[in-house]
Amino acid sequence: MKKSTRNHLINIVLIILISTGFIFIAFRDVDWNSFKSGLIGVQIHWIVAGACAMIVYWLLEALVLHSMIRSQSNHFHFGSSFKISMVGQLFNIITPSSTGGQPAQLFMLYKRGMDIGTASSILLIKFILFQTILVLLFIGMFVYGYQDLAMIVPNMKYFVMIGFAVNTAVITGLLLICFSKRTVFTLIHLLLAPISLFKKEKAIQWKAILNDKVISFHAESRKLIHHKKLLVTCSLYTVIQLLVFFSIPFIVFLSLGYENIHLVTGMAFHAFIMMFSSVIPTPGGSGAGEYSFTLLFGSMTSQSDLLVGLLLWRILTAYSCIIVGSVVMLFKQLK
Repeated sequence: MKKSTRNHLINIVLIILISTGFIFIAFRDVDWNSFKSGLIGVQIHWIVAGACAMIVYWLLEALVLHSMIRSQSNHFHFGSSFKISMVGQLFNIITPSSTGGQPAQLFMLYKRGMDIGTASSILLIKFILFQTILVLLFIGMFVYGYQDLAMIVPNMKYFVMIGFAVNTAVITGLLLICFSKRTVFTLIHLLLAPISLFKKEKAIQWKAILNDKVISFHAESRKLIHHKKLLVTCSLYTVIQLLVFFSIPFIVFLSLGYENIHLVTGMAFHAFIMMFSSVIPTPGGSGAGEYSFTLLFGSMTSQSDLLVGLLLWRILTAYSCIIVGSVVMLFKQLK
């Protein structure tokens, strides 16, 4: 546990260093007096609104997870689902390309007595649903805000193609795992092949155990997929969740007195930031998130206000997840 905690702290420090390094380079010529004035002049009620938007985002994330868990088990309370969800948020931020959230949640569900096959199917279906809706919403917002995006980012189409390619590949791969037993069995055999060279009996035991879990996983996945009312409800929750999240930069700039940024334009920019930073293999997309935020919103604000907005946006959308997720995890460890 000490080694794991040390690794997590290193990742958090890395996020801070990357963000600080970017700010130092990108804003080295900023007027610090203007920055201080902008920071002092922030309208607190809009920041409270941004914090409330983030809380709504977390609650809807937990509600989707809870709805799927309750379809398989009646032993979970919403509070437990919220804690598991927040630990997932923490690990999404502190691991490269947000790869640590689902494994952390899987571990917590297993520790609470849920079968690994069932827990894996819940998390996989939820992730596929989230990624699919994210891509669809981005398409809609991209069509609306294409002129603004293309004007600011001339090579926009290349960034979009990369984002779509990565996300489509992820969704396709997960759907293959979800629907094709043969694909999963092949992956298991490939992963265990090196082990079988040295510990053949152990590899055979693991194959037997994993094969049973795969059968359980596919059985539970089919139950969830055929539960149409559940999927529609969770899809609606996810749409609202992402729209609320996309609105946060708009709220941040309202706190700085900017009323020239349209809500949908701000949401389209945030959707692009999320898509772009998700393909960069740094913890929480740090560096990529700051760069794309500065690039997109820089044409609409002064340099000093842009820096204030960047810091507030990062605190609301990333550092808040680290703080709340860490508190939840530390409380569970102490308990």
